[in-house]
Amino acid sequence: MTKSDLVKILIGVVVGAFVSGVLAFSLFDINLFGDIESGINLSPGTGGACVVSGKETEVRVRQGKRVIWKIRNYCLTGQTVNIGNVRTNPTSTATNCTNATDGSLTYPFEEQTFEQRSVTINPGTEQPSHVNPSNANLKLKVTGGAPYQTYYFDICLGGQKADPRLIVER
Repeated sequence: MTKSDLVKILIGVVVGAFVSGVLAFSLFDINLFGDIESGINLSPGTGGACVVSGKETEVRVRQGKRVIWKIRNYCLTGQTVNIGNVRTNPTSTATNCTNATDGSLTYPFEEQTFEQRSVTINPGTEQPSHVNPSNANLKLKVTGGAPYQTYYFDICLGGQKADPRLIVER
């Protein structure tokens, strides 16, 4: 075996390892950048209306990182999910998510418009024994200057609100 054959083999092994690593990270949805994922499930509620049926009550994220809400729609109709009414007070009088904040603080995310804080999810598909959900992600990046504190925010689906907390850490 010549020296050039060994170089070719070594290059092949390195390229193969790199491609395998990229495939593993994409297949297993591994996040190397410190972004935080939080799940939201939508499912039919009483009377058939779609409701937020599952969400985390607290999300912790660092400055400069993204919160990625992974939304699964088990409803048989398309849905729109919004994030809004970010505040430091646990209670809110808002009835929808049209406002980014309650007006008393600097918004901690880079994406501020209603459109940037919203995502539309296709309907789930009905199978004989279950519903295959449609999936969508809503990504918001915490600004580098956001204070380290606890925020409250609303997740809105139509007229329904859920009130989890967002904690910005060092």
